[in-house]
Amino acid sequence: MEKSQAALEYLILSAVLTLIISAVLWYSFSINTNASIQVRISQLESFVNSLKEKSDIVCFQGRPAKLTFSAYIPSGVTSAGFDNHTVYYRIRIDSTTTYISSTSLCKLNGSLPVNEGTYNIIVEAQEGYVNVTF
Repeated sequence: MEKSQAALEYLILSAVLTLIISAVLWYSFSINTNASIQVRISQLESFVNSLKEKSDIVCFQGRPAKLTFSAYIPSGVTSAGFDNHTVYYRIRIDSTTTYISSTSLCKLNGSLPVNEGTYNIIVEAQEGYVNVTF
């Protein structure tokens, strides 16, 4: 009887420890996933704000002002573009789409990268607008 009681106690102790370890691992994974999501959104926000600032600089310098800078686009971008003075990106993470934008003082035109990777972005003043290419 004592041997079976000891075996049952070990079994219960193992089950409780497995539950605790599983909960800790699940919590750690959840925190890691949230941090990864925040990093991707932060990278895209940084790029959009940098593009807006550089666009304002070349706009006020006028033609033929031109700036080139390197930028990283994270995974999950679904679309990007310009709407008059606004540069925007949409990034999809899990089932949520986040809209990131910034408004320049000048009209913006051109094309933006949407695939993950590092790109050389060219910001060039034109007559009445700023052209952005990669």
